[in-house]
Amino acid sequence: MEQGCSLGLSKNVHIIPKISTHLALSYLDSGFGQQILRSNRNFRILSDMTRPDEENGGEAGAILMKELKRRGFEHSMMLFVFNEKNAKNAIKKHLGENVKGITITTDEDAAKAFIIGKN
Repeated sequence: MEQGCSLGLSKNVHIIPKISTHLALSYLDSGFGQQILRSNRNFRILSDMTRPDEENGGEAGAILMKELKRRGFEHSMMLFVFNEKNAKNAIKKHLGENVKGITITTDEDAAKAFIIGKN
């Protein structure tokens, strides 16, 4: 994330970390979050899969993606995970075939490229 912030100097990257699915959704639902979504078609979401302090914390990233899709979020989304197979199973469980715009990766370089908009 620190590298993403430093890349932001030349790429206009802003990283807005949220510690829970609830806080991420609350932020995006807020007036400020809505303004960012409307004014920036390059806005993207990068999430991990696991948040141990949450109910169903092992599938938190998939739950976040499901809620974003339910809200009509159409920007690019990526899950940066340890186990791609488990992530795909969680995504299928929560989203079925509604996976357009969602990328799953275990590759750090792919996540970095996503952050700066190279993919």
